[in-house]
Amino acid sequence: MPNPFDLANILILPFIASLVTIDTTSAPRNASVWLAWTTETIKKLPSKTSSSSKGITQDTRIAV
Repeated sequence: MPNPFDLANILILPFIASLVTIDTTSAPRNASVWLAWTTETIKKLPSKTSSSSKGITQDTRIAV
């Protein structure tokens, strides 16, 4: 018998996701990043000095 699908078991795994931020010219900027998802937050695993982190600091509108 197959195991039931449990979304919580999948979301606790680290994933590579496409993170889109907006640069200083209002153009979209795409970066592949490691993400860890909890029930309340998405944690981005690259460093605070990465281009995607800088993009989030400049403009908090993002797409994952």
